Amino acid sequence: MRTQSWTGLAVLALSASVAGAQICFYGGDNDFRNAMPSERNTQIDAAWTFDDFDWPGGVVRSVRGMYLAEFWPAPVAGDIAIHRGMGEGEWGERLIQIRDITELEWTLIDSFFYIYELELNLSFYLGPGTYHIGVRPVGTGGDQSAMLLTTSGRNSQGSPIGNDNAFFQSDYFGFPVPTAVSNLFGPGTWDFSIGVCGVEAFELALEGECPGVMRASVRGATPDGRVALIASAPGGCGGQTVIPPGLPCAGAILPVRGASLIRILTADGDGRASLSGSVGAPACGRVCLVALDAATCEVSNAAPL
Repeated sequence: MRTQSWTGLAVLALSASVAGAQICFYGGDNDFRNAMPSERNTQIDAAWTFDDFDWPGGVVRSVRGMYLAEFWPAPVAGDIAIHRGMGEGEWGERLIQIRDITELEWTLIDSFFYIYELELNLSFYLGPGTYHIGVRPVGTGGDQSAMLLTTSGRNSQGSPIGNDNAFFQSDYFGFPVPTAVSNLFGPGTWDFSIGVCGVEAFELALEGECPGVMRASVRGATPDGRVALIASAPGGCGGQTVIPPGLPCAGAILPVRGASLIRILTADGDGRASLSGSVGAPACGRVCLVALDAATCEVSNAAPL
């Protein structure tokens, strides 16, 4: 990888933006108003309870739900499903369904009311958007039950909260397609105690018009760490560069050809940094930028100018 500057890309200024590297949605603490089955291989064959959440884009690391449960022995696994565009009688588009997740924690929260929290540990990327998610424990086929608890939004995080957009589905109970919970419980803001947490993906985004002043923004980097901002050679957006031996992150593959280092940036405490500069016409549509996290050697997406 060469370190150089070239005509047509003049870097003018560095600035930083602040946002959380860790991202979470939480519908809120249970309110004891009601509960709905969300379980598999228990007293019943299967049931899903779904609620909606907004996600800014990033890697999902954990999903949890709060249950009124009689579950002995403890769950052997958990399932999740994520849909986009779910509605009354409509599944929408199923984006994620993962069954039999064994990396889990089943924690007793209240021994008097038999309230448990299920937390599933996993890792997958989910792009920005509004989704419906279902989470359920998996039993051993015995005398077990798990009812996902409702919430009024206390201690909630993220959005939407209190919008009554939850759905129930279970062939066992005679609901083969998603059915609005308000049609089963009656009018009200029926939301559920579900949480989704993760980290921002290591991504590079460009703003501005080319030619002209543009801004390259990196998020999801190592907090307070160094980030290399790299440009392809003109016409090199579709190639690749392998960092040679003797350089930091040797062996890392950059998704551009003829890579040249523009600047080493320092991320802020939230893993974000940005660089603004004037871009000349020769670079427009012919040069791509990519970022490299010096601590992890993770490579971002390639973004064309």
